[in-house]
Amino acid sequence: MKPLFIPLKTKTCTVGRAVTLSNGYGKQERMTGTVKSFQTVKLRRIDGGLLRIAIRACFPRANEDTLIACIGIELGTGGKP
Repeated sequence: MKPLFIPLKTKTCTVGRAVTLSNGYGKQERMTGTVKSFQTVKLRRIDGGLLRIAIRACFPRANEDTLIACIGIELGTGGKP
């Protein structure tokens, strides 16, 4: 199975899957890792004011019932980018 490039979808974001995080479209700034956890939670259940502010800044139409993907990634454990 090929490494997964972020952004992730619920169907393909399985624990143990290799991922590649990329800063833009170039190949220079990439990090590899492995999905360690995945869950969806409503925005209202996310602790941390700064995280909630950041989510709302990226997704201004998000409401308290919007589902947010919480993905745990262990860096440095995936395949080659």
